[in-house]
Amino acid sequence: MATKKLSVFAICAVLAFPLFSQALQIDTVHRCLYTGVFFGTQPRQGSNDAEVEKMVDTICQLAGVDRASFQVMNARVSSVAAVTDAKGKYLLYNRGELKSLMAMRRPWAYFLLAHEIGHLHLAHSLDARKRIREEAEADRFAASVVKKIGDFTSLDVLLEQVEAFPYSYLAAYPFKERKTGISTGWNTAEALNKGLSFGNNPSDVENSPLPRFKKSGCPKECTLNTRRFEGCAVLGDINFRICRALDKQGYTDRRYFAVKNGFAIVTAAEQFRAAPALSSIAGNNRWLDYPPRPSFDGVWDYFSKMFFPDPTYFRVFVFVVTNQSALEYEPGCVSVDGCKEWLQRGGNVLPDYLAKQSVNGHSVRGLVYEFRAEESNKQAHEECRLSARAEDHLQKAGILDQIKK
Repeated sequence: MATKKLSVFAICAVLAFPLFSQALQIDTVHRCLYTGVFFGTQPRQGSNDAEVEKMVDTICQLAGVDRASFQVMNARVSSVAAVTDAKGKYLLYNRGELKSLMAMRRPWAYFLLAHEIGHLHLAHSLDARKRIREEAEADRFAASVVKKIGDFTSLDVLLEQVEAFPYSYLAAYPFKERKTGISTGWNTAEALNKGLSFGNNPSDVENSPLPRFKKSGCPKECTLNTRRFEGCAVLGDINFRICRALDKQGYTDRRYFAVKNGFAIVTAAEQFRAAPALSSIAGNNRWLDYPPRPSFDGVWDYFSKMFFPDPTYFRVFVFVVTNQSALEYEPGCVSVDGCKEWLQRGGNVLPDYLAKQSVNGHSVRGLVYEFRAEESNKQAHEECRLSARAEDHLQKAGILDQIKK
């Protein structure tokens, strides 16, 4: 009898093992687990669920996501997770947990999947150092998707479930802050039902999936020649030409913001040489946001720099695309730390509602924020006295020459 029980147990174990029979050969360092703890370096994979696959397809169709850009896998995770590594992007889900949710709270299952798909679609790093901004963007994306699906009866019902369901990053990103991002995503989807008229009202800027950009401080400013954007039919065309130029000159770290009837692109702060050169610093020091350690060329140079140290100069480029004659202004100075906050808050991609908006009297303005840090205290402050024009900065940085058809 004991032998029979052992045999039955062995058979059941063999039948159960294929549920998670294969270790996933992926690097899970860069990840978002909606619930639960770290699932190990090699989560095991089981057979996929056809119903979950259909839900993923629905989310991708509604949000304009390339379904082939990531893999979907049933895996040993608490609920859902997004993972990226050098080989690709992965949406992992717990089949049993999602099947239970689909039977009891199907709209919530959609939200969980959409949150993780948002991470993958928005090209998030899934680095813990960027957790808060990326979680906020994924929340906005997910709320927008579930609003389009229509299963949730109201925003309040969605927020109740968000607050009630366990969340791995609650300590860093509490519900009070999540509520703002989720409400923005929901209201944006609702506003976009207006079609291309969205963006014409001041309230639309509040409901944009992008944070608002307000001009502040004392930036140098110029309007780029419209000939550089001839043939651009929609704002996405203008965005392409600006980003192509920025990519060629190394300004790959940048973020998007909303302005009335348009958008703004903000670059990371870079070090540059004082006028008349105005060129970007070569090498690794270019992107340091603090003065580098000085190097000395001989004894005389050492004493010269000790008593007469050279200041360090930083700048940030902002490109504003709008058909408004004046930009919204916020009093106060801008700091290098404030510019770093722009990179944390801004969006990674230009939303479709803006990319598809027709060019109608739009122009491109270039703003240049300059900062100066003295070697004595290494504190960078906005510099309003420097005489270099915005056009000079754009030209010396090589950006203007790259903006062309």
